[in-house]
Amino acid sequence: MYGHNTAAIFGYRHTLGGYDGCQAEYIRVPFADVNLFSIPENIDDKHAILVPDILSTGFHATELAKVKQDDKVVIFGCGPVGLMAMMWSFYRGASMVVGIDVDA
Repeated sequence: MYGHNTAAIFGYRHTLGGYDGCQAEYIRVPFADVNLFSIPENIDDKHAILVPDILSTGFHATELAKVKQDDKVVIFGCGPVGLMAMMWSFYRGASMVVGIDVDA
């Protein structure tokens, strides 16, 4: 399966290759010479790691939900992506954001 499953490029479910995603210690990046951007020197790793997976997935969730000014938003799951979706919801002007999770 290696080399034949482009859906597994950045790590998805086991049905699409089973590679670790961008929150893993190491990631597989095919075609890295044409699809990567350099992180500026003034941005440290702990902040840069948010961009490729966590931050952008949370942003995309608010895009799909069409979050706008004064909306009330509920986020199911308060892991890293859920927290980013909450942050982006506030950024887009939501008046209330509620996080629901199995852990208190």
